[in-house]
Amino acid sequence: MLHGKYRTGDKMPSYTELAKEAGSSPETVRKAFRELQHYGVIEKMRRGYFVTADEAVVMAYRQQYLTTIEKKYLVAKAKVEI
Repeated sequence: MLHGKYRTGDKMPSYTELAKEAGSSPETVRKAFRELQHYGVIEKMRRGYFVTADEAVVMAYRQQYLTTIEKKYLVAKAKVEI
């Protein structure tokens, strides 16, 4: 999604699979799924979670995410330069 690994309409791996891949806990992945679902990036279907087919939603979330990361970076950079 954000990095292009999953395309619109793709089925997402299970919590456990993603947790193992990312080196995190399944609970952390569940929280991430809830956030992505809240923003409409993924949708819960009978057969699991899928990336939304609406590319505009994914692009808007990606832009929001990058803006947030940039703001955090600038704040951290300003603290170091003091």
